[in-house]
Amino acid sequence: MLEHSLEKVREGLLQKGIAPRHVNRYVAELHDHMADLVARECASGLDMREAQAKARAILGTDAQLVRAVIDRGVPRSLAAKAPWAVFGILPVTVMIVLFMLLAFGSMSFFLPYRALSGAAIPEYVRAVGTTITIVGSYAIGPLLAAACIAIALRQRLSSGWVWAGLAFIALASGPFGVHINFVQPAGGMTGGIRGSVIQTVYEQGRIDLGTTLVTIAVRIVVLFALSALAYRFLKQRAEELPHASA
Repeated sequence: MLEHSLEKVREGLLQKGIAPRHVNRYVAELHDHMADLVARECASGLDMREAQAKARAILGTDAQLVRAVIDRGVPRSLAAKAPWAVFGILPVTVMIVLFMLLAFGSMSFFLPYRALSGAAIPEYVRAVGTTITIVGSYAIGPLLAAACIAIALRQRLSSGWVWAGLAFIALASGPFGVHINFVQPAGGMTGGIRGSVIQTVYEQGRIDLGTTLVTIAVRIVVLFALSALAYRFLKQRAEELPHASA
């Protein structure tokens, strides 16, 4: 019961936007202080239950403990103060930087092999290209969405900016990504390595515009739908846990 009460203090502080590191430190101090109070009351002759009840009363109510932190002016988290930056600007900026690093790194790595025909490209080079394609086209967006969800859940945020951030990530990662294609000779074209930072679908060595646009649209919808469902489910579970412990 006492542990749950202090967890309610934690929840109250997080919902007020207090940075998690300050909340954790404060709750740890409360645990230590309460343990000292319980030991003192037990030494005075009270049994454990009575000692815990008296120690909790001395410590103060949940509202008083939360108010004490607010009155001290403990800093709020950046996500609580500027959710537009954490869930809007930051993930898109990180995505752009990662795409640029992958693109420039790919150009440097594949440059010595661009003059080779498709059949002459070594297998390990193909493996590297496949890995870059998977990371650049399918991993960055979901990982950034997962990071946004983790921040929102950890800090108990209920801002519309969380949903906006998931939408921004889906929109940004839908058309963009580092895609490496190993093209076989066809239609008078020489084979070799083709790279792009736009999601493209090739048909016989040429870009299929219609299929490419459909693919981009599907990627946007699927990523947003999956990340939104994950956030809603995990948020609901997190909200139910305190009630289940009561």
